[in-house]
Amino acid sequence: MHTPMATNAHLWDEIGLLFEDVFLYKRLVSKFIYLTVIRPNIAYIVGLVNQIMCKPKEIHWNAALRI
Repeated sequence: MHTPMATNAHLWDEIGLLFEDVFLYKRLVSKFIYLTVIRPNIAYIVGLVNQIMCKPKEIHWNAALRI
C-alpha cells in the first residue's frame, strides 16, 4: 500500500459491527504509538485509531491493519 490510510475511510460512522477482541486492538494500537517515534509519517492515522480505544469496530480494525 502506498498510504497508511485509505482516502475514503469513514472511521466515525456509527454503523458497523463491534470488534470482538478489544484487548488485541488496544495492544496493536499501543505498538503503533511506540512506532511513531521512529516513523512520524504514521502519526496522524495512529492518532485517529487511538481515539477509538473503548469500542472499536471492524472498520477500525481494518484501518489499523492497513497501517
